[in-house]
Amino acid sequence: MEAFTAGFFFDYLNVTMTNEIDGSGEKPGLSAAPADQEGYNTLARGPVLRCEHEAAEGHEEKAREALLRFVVSTGLYKRAEGEGRHGYRVGFQFGAHPTQGKPFVTVRGGHKRNMPTMEISGGNGGCARIAPLVREYLGPQLVSRADVSIDIKKEGLFERLHKHMIALSLRERVHPPQVEGDDETGKTLYWLHYLGKSRDGRKDRYRKRGVWLRVYQKDMERVARGQISSADADPNLVRLEFVFIHDEREGKARLGMMTPQEMLAGHRRSREFVQWLARECEGLSEEEAVLGLTKINMPADDRTAEERAISGIAQYKTLFVDASIERIVNRKFDGDWSSATVSASDVYMEVERLVLSEILAHGTIEKRIEWHCLNKLRSDAEKAERLRDQMGAYLSRQKAAQDAAFRKMADAYAVAVDGDKRNLNHLRAEIVWEHAVMSAKHGASSLLLRVLDRSYESAIKQFMENAAAA
Repeated sequence: MEAFTAGFFFDYLNVTMTNEIDGSGEKPGLSAAPADQEGYNTLARGPVLRCEHEAAEGHEEKAREALLRFVVSTGLYKRAEGEGRHGYRVGFQFGAHPTQGKPFVTVRGGHKRNMPTMEISGGNGGCARIAPLVREYLGPQLVSRADVSIDIKKEGLFERLHKHMIALSLRERVHPPQVEGDDETGKTLYWLHYLGKSRDGRKDRYRKRGVWLRVYQKDMERVARGQISSADADPNLVRLEFVFIHDEREGKARLGMMTPQEMLAGHRRSREFVQWLARECEGLSEEEAVLGLTKINMPADDRTAEERAISGIAQYKTLFVDASIERIVNRKFDGDWSSATVSASDVYMEVERLVLSEILAHGTIEKRIEWHCLNKLRSDAEKAERLRDQMGAYLSRQKAAQDAAFRKMADAYAVAVDGDKRNLNHLRAEIVWEHAVMSAKHGASSLLLRVLDRSYESAIKQFMENAAAA
């Protein structure tokens, strides 16, 4: 099985550099401009963003330099320059030769909010060579999309893949694969729903997270692009591409730490499909065709609490100062910025009051002392007993929230007699389960669940009135 899965490679990779403050793909130092500041900031009449340019641009310049150093160290040559896409002001394209072949690596920078990115496309095997070096040279970064591919030459494989997809679609009660193209130009299978992904009507636009599968006749695609002649094409050469997409930071960071084989193993349905493919193509038994799971541990933040606090203050220092100035102007000058004068000493004291008042209002000091078990000396037995009581209380709150959810669902199904009401019940059931743990943790139902409850009560009331009128 290892020999078979070793044939999978990266055919596309989209990498976003992380900043050194919080590890996100956004520039550090972005803060919301204070509102209602007549005479102070002419742009502060709405929810605009103001960037702390010195810090943010410094992080972008460092990340941009790292990307450019990477492409040079991998033997690439600059081929073109111009405006970037998706809000980036500049984009440099690189290829394997100074004048020949298509460029397949693009480095983008100059975005107002986001850190620089690097896009690596196929490049006739260039991505397969360069993509594995990204983590080695740049460290763990954010990967928003990764295409994991394999080329298999086997007579009749495309047709067997199509039949297998249809059979699985019937078993899983999902849509069958979409077929595009013909025998002359080559066929392509898009299997989106089975792998948890759906396409919204255009080839270049997809949902923001999930996994989907594309299967096509590779040589026929090359003929259509004019890369080879039809006489040299092999219709039995099939390429399978598993496309992994994430838009959340944790998902991007996880993809950035995974190999192609780990990506396939980490998704149940893609893992099952690869295992079937190994049995079909290599003749492996079910015991041999097993793609083992690999646990991916996220990198730990080994900074001290003081270092993390200083980083947070550095990131939001301007926001703290602006909020303090705004409080002084509102309190002493009725919000009239044009006639206000503020001293630095007043701002110093106001920042202290602002931070301390927020901490004291929520009892954070006492809660954290209690959390760390520092309010009094305890023996190991007392500490263990305390943890036991805390775990028991948490489980009790969780059970209470789940019991409440079951009671609400029972009441809902009691009055839901038509399909529309049942769809509403299913929706509510999903939201109940998603928020059950959070509700138990905080000891109260979530805002979304309370809003849905009110809407649901209104729908039930209307249903009962209609039933009584009938």
